[in-house]
Amino acid sequence: MLLVLHIKTLQVSALHSKFILFVLVVMSLNNCVTNSTKDLPIAQFTYSIEAGAKVIFSNTSKYATSYQWDYGDGSPRESVSSPTHTYARNGTFIVTLVSTRKEVTATASQNLTITNVNTNTGVFSFNEKKYSGTISSIYNASHPSNIDVLITDPGGMIIIIYNMPTQSSGTYTIKDGYSSLESVLYVSVSTKDFANTYGSTNEGTLTKTGPNSFTLTCQEYDISNSSIKYAMTASGQYPNPL
Repeated sequence: MLLVLHIKTLQVSALHSKFILFVLVVMSLNNCVTNSTKDLPIAQFTYSIEAGAKVIFSNTSKYATSYQWDYGDGSPRESVSSPTHTYARNGTFIVTLVSTRKEVTATASQNLTITNVNTNTGVFSFNEKKYSGTISSIYNASHPSNIDVLITDPGGMIIIIYNMPTQSSGTYTIKDGYSSLESVLYVSVSTKDFANTYGSTNEGTLTKTGPNSFTLTCQEYDISNSSIKYAMTASGQYPNPL
């Protein structure tokens, strides 16, 4: 009898342990679900359009730790929280924000319409600084049938895009043409007094977004020291040469 009672007691204890284990497992699963969903990133943003087609974005995302912006105009994406971006042409653009937390991403997109761009204004970034200025075009001195496009910033920087493609669309490779008179797509950056001059490497592309509009991304090297290189982007809508 004592043995039977002892066995029954063990059986009851085992069942009780299983019950407790089951409750703990359920509670643990519930906690996992709660912890995995309550802090998932939520992507959202607002914006305001300022004078000169400058747009100020306000990132109102929740639970995210990193961000990536696509402005919808072909310019490079940016990984900042609340950026400012200047559009180089009029139109409706789809702006997309990707907010990330622990490899989980959330996406928000909005249509943004720009109508107040001066078509004679171009924008560019060089060495992590942004510039804008008057954009113009001239016939190439060595190849008169080709067009060079210039963007002149009032602060003293100027870029020249030599031998701009005449097509209305397509993506083209930017070359290192500083020491050559060949008819190649080439981009230079300099101060107005040419005290500092930079030329494009054989790394970069230019995309035509219309008959007279473009975006580009390239690397520029210091002509006096080719080991010094800076990233550059540019976009704009240029007039026909006079």
